[in-house]
Amino acid sequence: MQKRRDEKRTLSWKRLFQSMGFRIALIMVAAIISARRG
Repeated sequence: MQKRRDEKRTLSWKRLFQSMGFRIALIMVAAIISARRG
């Protein structure tokens, strides 16, 4: 039961990271592009 619970937590964490990480990645890319232009 413990292993399954950890697996579920990891899955939700991965989903959260995908949604947040995607936004962070877009912001970072935009920042790098603007920094290169400037």
